[in-house]
Amino acid sequence: MGLIGAIILGEIIALFSQNKDGPSYTFFVDARKSRVTKLHSPLPIGPESSTQLDLIQRGLLNSTAISAKSILDNCQTYIKFSPKFFRNPTLGFVTPWNKKGFEVALRSYGKFDYLVPVWYQVKLGKSLSLNGQDSVDTKWIKAIRSHEDAFGRKPPKILPRIHFDHWTKQDFISFLNDTTKQEELTAMIIRECSKHHFEGVFFDFGSLTFEGLDPSKPETQRLAGAMVYRLIEMWKWIGTEMHKRELLVFVAAAPNSLFEQYIPFLHPLSIQRALTPQIEGDEIGFDEAATNEDGESEEEDEEEEEEEEEEENGNEEEEEEEDAENDSSSKQHDDEDGKKREGKSKKNKSNTKSKSKKQKKEMSFSSKKKKGEQKSAGKRNKVVEEAYIDGVVLMTYDYSSQAPGPNAPLDWQMGNYMSFRSVPDEAQVKQMNLGQIRPAEPTSLFVGMPFYGYEYINGVQTRAILGSEYIDIIRKYKTRFTWDEQSKEHVLRFVDDAGKERVIYYPSIMSLRLRAQAVSQENAGLAVWELGQGLDYFTDAI
Repeated sequence: MGLIGAIILGEIIALFSQNKDGPSYTFFVDARKSRVTKLHSPLPIGPESSTQLDLIQRGLLNSTAISAKSILDNCQTYIKFSPKFFRNPTLGFVTPWNKKGFEVALRSYGKFDYLVPVWYQVKLGKSLSLNGQDSVDTKWIKAIRSHEDAFGRKPPKILPRIHFDHWTKQDFISFLNDTTKQEELTAMIIRECSKHHFEGVFFDFGSLTFEGLDPSKPETQRLAGAMVYRLIEMWKWIGTEMHKRELLVFVAAAPNSLFEQYIPFLHPLSIQRALTPQIEGDEIGFDEAATNEDGESEEEDEEEEEEEEEEENGNEEEEEEEDAENDSSSKQHDDEDGKKREGKSKKNKSNTKSKSKKQKKEMSFSSKKKKGEQKSAGKRNKVVEEAYIDGVVLMTYDYSSQAPGPNAPLDWQMGNYMSFRSVPDEAQVKQMNLGQIRPAEPTSLFVGMPFYGYEYINGVQTRAILGSEYIDIIRKYKTRFTWDEQSKEHVLRFVDDAGKERVIYYPSIMSLRLRAQAVSQENAGLAVWELGQGLDYFTDAI
């Protein structure tokens, strides 16, 4: 840098040190680098405190321009037990591995209409089991329900998550085909709800898809139609049994971007159909035919089996005619030889047939009804019925997974919401024979809002960023904030100790408030994943 440069830099540092209007900062300067990356002393952070001033009164929504200082000064100041500014239904997730989330849920009493603790897992092995009972926090449940609210608000409804943990494609198909297992699971869930007085449950099937299938092909549409039909049947059973006991059924729906190239297991049409009250004339098909992964119906499978049997019988008749033409002297030898050939031929064909049937059975959606189950979907739907599902949480986050980009662009989030508010493609619904599917009610849809972000190093996503990690970074490093107008998200950039450029997309008060406003205008709900991951004042945006 040279002697003159060092003198000038020393004078600049001295000027900063003499600043009487605020705290003084001393910087480390690496002589081998031309830019400052790390602060010598961590920036101070404001104390944890409560306030009665909202975000506007605190001047936090005046501009998209933010700084490390503005965040640190305000992030631990929040309104305790405040009224909910967001007028529509709200839902918050809490997890056992993040105890702060349970604390936030308690101090944010009144902000959330539903709380979803992540406690239960469904396992499918030799038998079906519901695990996670040991994770249930009864003290927390009691604290939530016994809180004396100054505004007279009722406690939030507790809907524990039922997660289908590490399920494979075959597990899912087997469960859809097995109505007995569906009944067993429903009975287990109802017992848990009765034991802990839960108001319902939240189903999370994950994001499994049928990969390698072209969504535009008719056989793929047949598969999707059969699967949707089976899912509707499943939702009908679960929803009817839960509603008999006044229990709610909420479901997770993966974002549409996941299904641009794949057919999803939990097809959005099945969810939208289950959200639609059933009226007279809403018949759905696929009750007499099922479809395997190759797009073939069970009737086609049966025709193939009949052809194989006819061919086998024809071979047997030919062999019998040949044996009858042989003379008596060689009859015994020919008979023995013929039996060997026939036995070998039958064995090979039987093995091939058995293998083919087994593979197709594993990947098919059975249309067989158990004893006592109604056979006609048309008859079943000719009476007025309520919706089978009460609420759907759209998992509208994790948008960028490869190159650096926003976690939840606002337009994309609302686009996912509008897909459920729109009438599905008529041709597709007709091809699947699904009857009438109407737009979902806005209050039954919850747009997912993340309280976490992602970090990218040299253009590669490395990890999820939580509030405590975010604060640690902006306290230690020289940071630069920019506003991404397209996604409506703030972007943080800095250079780490190794000289690598890091980019972080993480929520801000402004980005959260804009989403709350957009969702509120649509009269839809908000769902936060997850409480405790964000900064303390994030709940003030709701």
